[in-house]
Amino acid sequence: MKPYLWVVLVVGVLVAATCTSSDSGSGESPSPPSSDPEGLVVTFTAGDRAEAEARFGEETSQAFVGSHCWSSTEEDGIGSVLCVDTVAPTAGNLRPVLQVPQGTELWVEGSARSVKCFMGWLRSPLDTMARIEMTEGRAVLDQEPGEYALECSATWPRGGVPFFFGIEIMPPGLKL
Repeated sequence: MKPYLWVVLVVGVLVAATCTSSDSGSGESPSPPSSDPEGLVVTFTAGDRAEAEARFGEETSQAFVGSHCWSSTEEDGIGSVLCVDTVAPTAGNLRPVLQVPQGTELWVEGSARSVKCFMGWLRSPLDTMARIEMTEGRAVLDQEPGEYALECSATWPRGGVPFFFGIEIMPPGLKL
């Protein structure tokens, strides 16, 4: 390999590591609820990789993980960055869809430094996503009844990862 290509490769890895470890600070920091909350709870965990799970009552759904980069930097500063590129989520790969009544509280919890959530109609391709305003790790899902994609982008010191879930908002008063 030519020497200048090595320089480009090393600079690219360093830029990717720097970008994945930065935090804009504008997202909501998840904190555990004071008790077991009633509502839709999204839990974020990270170790060798980042994961998220949504829970409503007894029903759970694992997240569709979007494109991201994840650092494996050791304490001495030496490590690597793994970047994963995924196809855009569609209605078909956001299953199972969790059914929640209109007005349900959304809670975020776990080890992520910050979380930003968005909702959009669940269609192929996904419709425009609107930001969900979070206060102290929670928000109210007051969208019109229908199927939605819930995107929650979480950040850790090792990187940022977008997670997607299928959510069906039901009219209030229906038994689920």
